[in-house]
Formats: sequence, structure tokens, C-alpha cells
Amino acid sequence: MNDPHLAGIQASLLEKDNKLKQLKEQLSSLTEEFESNWNQIAEKDNQIEQLKNQIASAKAEFETQQAAVESSNYLLKQASERLTNLTSKVTSIQDNMHNLQMEINKYDFQIKKLNETPLPTAVIPIQDDELTELQEQVKDAESRFYQVKALVQQVGQECKNQILRLNEEIRAETDEINCEYAALQQKNTELTQSIKEVENARKIELARIDAEREQLEKSKIPTEQYENQIAQLKKEIHELDLHIMDLETKIENEQKAEKVRQETAEKLQQQIDEKRKLSAESIKNSKNILATQNKELHKLKSLIEKQNETNERLKAELDALQRGEAQKPDFDLIFEQDKNEIQRRFEAAMRKEMKAQEKIGAQQREIDAQIQKKKQTINQYNQVISDCLQEARKMAQTAHERRQKCKILSAQLKQLQGEYEALQAKANQNMPSQPANSKAPSSPVIKLPAPKSPPRKSEQKKPPKRPVDLSEVEQLSNELDKYGKELSAAEEEMKQLKNEEESIYKEIVRLKKENAELEQGLERYDEVFQYHKILKQESASAVSNDKTSKSTSGKRK
Repeated sequence: MNDPHLAGIQASLLEKDNKLKQLKEQLSSLTEEFESNWNQIAEKDNQIEQLKNQIASAKAEFETQQAAVESSNYLLKQASERLTNLTSKVTSIQDNMHNLQMEINKYDFQIKKLNETPLPTAVIPIQDDELTELQEQVKDAESRFYQVKALVQQVGQECKNQILRLNEEIRAETDEINCEYAALQQKNTELTQSIKEVENARKIELARIDAEREQLEKSKIPTEQYENQIAQLKKEIHELDLHIMDLETKIENEQKAEKVRQETAEKLQQQIDEKRKLSAESIKNSKNILATQNKELHKLKSLIEKQNETNERLKAELDALQRGEAQKPDFDLIFEQDKNEIQRRFEAAMRKEMKAQEKIGAQQREIDAQIQKKKQTINQYNQVISDCLQEARKMAQTAHERRQKCKILSAQLKQLQGEYEALQAKANQNMPSQPANSKAPSSPVIKLPAPKSPPRKSEQKKPPKRPVDLSEVEQLSNELDKYGKELSAAEEEMKQLKNEEESIYKEIVRLKKENAELEQGLERYDEVFQYHKILKQESASAVSNDKTSKSTSGKRK
């Protein structure tokens, strides 16, 4: 019973049992590590698929931005062509107004000549030759007056027709722009539908890949095909990274080009505004000139009518004197009648002038208040437009920062993928090979790498490698999850920025329409103001005519 040989055999058996237990424990720990690493690989594959989807969405956004840039270039070309057309039209209108001013100056000179010719005021015998000369002068003045009136009416009608044509052209251009905007919206909806279809197809493909992966996990037998797929996926990831870099460079170039285009568009808009202001001022000046000419024509007509009356009266008196039927007039009675008539007219004119001044003052105050309100609203709209532009610039800057952040995240993701591949290689090297004669444990089948050839003597002499640190793997996976969340948040912010840009564009269009309406209201105010000015001048001319008639009656006496 106390045989030393048996005791040694028992001790060796106990040592072998202990070693076997240790090996089983190491095997279980290694299998657990392998399963955890396998799960992490699956998670990383999912993250890689998500990155692929993000890259595809970024590509689609880039294509949409490129289409929007092309449409903006087309609109800028159209705006430049319209600007050239408007400048040519404005120059033609200015030339016509200059010619009209020359004609009006000629007629003013002739009217001054007619006004400077002395008229007979006393009752004296006049010869028939002088009377016929006076009648011819009156007829000539009447014919010139009607000619000037017809010419002024023709010029005014031409100006009105040109203004109407310009308004119709502007309306047609706005309709074209609205149609183009509707077409762009339709294209945008079509692109969104196509993107949704692509996303659905990718979801179906992802579900199919997940099903295949589950089948592979159930089989848990690594094959050469799976290794080839992993290598192919790595190649695709590398190609996608290169494509991402190309897209980022293209986006930067497009951003620079877009800035240049925005600057040119702002310059063109400033030039268009200046041309509009100049055309509005020229039209306003032409209207003022036409109003003054109409006023002078009214004065000339009244003078001609008075001259005709005096000529008829003088002719009747001359006929009476020639027939000997005339009697000596009662100059005192005539003077008294003229004095009373002049006094009555002067009082009526003063009353009319006072009423007109009160009415004009009230209307002027009301119009000034309306103008002040409209100026305030215009300033508010300009402030809103400037705020919208500042917000758009801030959004563009934030989008640029997000893109830079996405670049940094993609670089960090590449670094983490490299570290993860290194850790996976270390885990594969540290995995021991299972002996052929050992029995399998009662635990379920575990997916292990393919058996390797026995190590060489040179390899056995090397010190054992450092075991895999699971904390580093968990940290890397957490960082990957965090970067994935940040990428998704950046995509959502990009979508929000795009929606806000669309809303700002709509608000700018609405504010431009309101500004156009306010400008039309100001033009109407200018017309009303000119009309009141003409009324005031007519009242002043009536008072001056009364004074001149009073002075002529004093001369007769």
C-alpha cells in the first residue's frame, strides 16, 4: 500500500489534473475573449455600414448643392442680361426726354416773344392793316399753342407707354422666376423620393447581410469566403475613405466658388438698384417737366382768350367809331365798375387761395405722416433682411465647422479602425491551438480560429506576448459610438440649416415684394404731390392775373 512508485504516479496524476484544470480555465477565458472580440467585430461592421450610408447621403447632398449652384449661375446670367436691357431702355428714355426738353425750350422762347409784344390798351383809332396783323398774330399763336399741346400730349403718351412696357417686362420676368422656382421645387421632391427609394433598398440589403451573418454565426466555421469578404470590405472602406477625401476637397472648392458667386450677385444687385433709382428719378423729372409745361400752356391759353376778347371789343368799338354811332364813354363809371369787379375777383381769389392752402396743408401733413410710416416699415424690412443675411452667413459658417469636425471624426475613425485591427491580430496570435487527442468539454461549440502549425524553436524561445487588454477595446468601441452619434447629430443640424435657409429665402422674396409695393405707393404719392403743387401754382397765377387786370384798368383811367 505504501509503495513509493504508486505514490509518485498518484502525485503525477494530481499534477496533470491540476494542469488540465488550468488549461480548461485558460481555454474558457480565451473562448470568452474570442466571443467578445467577435461581437465587437460585428458591431464595428455595423458601424462601417452606417458610415457607408452617411457617405452616400453626403454624396447626394453634394449633388443637390451642385445642382443648386448651377441653377444660381443660370439665374445670375439672366439677371445680367436683364440689367443690360434695362440700361439700354433707360438710356433711350433719357434721350427722348432730352429731345423733348429741347423742343419745350424752343416753344418757351416763342411764348416769351409773344408775351413781350405790346398789346393796345387804350381806345384809339386803329387801321385795318394793324387789325389784320393782330388777327394774324393771334391765329399764329393759337396754331402754335395747339401744336405744342399735341406734341406734349404725344410725348406724355409715349412715356406712359414705355413705363407700361417696362412694368409688363418686369412682371413677365417675375413669372419666369416663379416658374423656375416651382421647377426646382419639383426636382427637389423627385430627388428626395429617389433618396428614399435608395435608402429602402439599402435597408433591405442590410437586412439580407444581417441574415447571412446570423447564419455564419450559427455555423461558427470560419471559411476562406468570409475572409475574402472581410478583405473586400476593407478595400471598399479604403476606397470610400479616398472618395470622402475627394468629396471634401470638391465641397471646399464649391464653397469658395459659391462665395465668389455671392459677391458677384451682391454687386449685380447693387448695380440693378442704382439703375432703378436713376430710372425712377428720370421718370419723376420728366413728369415734373410735363406738369410745368401743362401749367404754362394753360397760362398761354388764358392769355390768348383774354387777348381775343380785347380784340373783339376793340373791333366793335372801332366799327362804332367808323359809323359815328359811338358816344363819349363815362370813364368814371367804367373805372368804378372795373374797380368793383377787380375787388370782387381779388376777394374770391383770396378766399380760394386760403381754402386751397388749408386743404393742401392738411393733405401735406397726412401725406407726410404716411411717408414717415412707410419709411419706418421699409427700415424694419431692411433690418429684417440684414438679420436674415447674417443668420444665413452664421449657418454657413457653422456648416463649415461641422464639415471640419466630420473630417476630424473620419480621421479618428480611421485611427481607431487601425488600432482595432492591431488588437484583433494580437488576439489571433495569442489564441492557443487545441490538441487533437483532448476531449471536447461539455460546453457548447465555440467558434475558434483554424489550427496553426506547431511553433518553431525560434518562436518558442521568444518571450510571450502581452495579453489583449479588453478595456482598450471597450474604450475604442465607446469612442466609435460617440463619434457615430456626433456624425448623426451633425447630419440633423445640416438638415435643419438647409430648412432654415429655404425659409429665409422665402422670407426674402416676400420682403422684396412688399418693398416693390411700397415703392409703387411712393410713386403715387409723388404724383399726388405734383398735382397739389400745380393747384397751388394755378391759384397764385389767378391772383397775379387779378393784379395785372387791376393795373391795366388803372392805366385806362
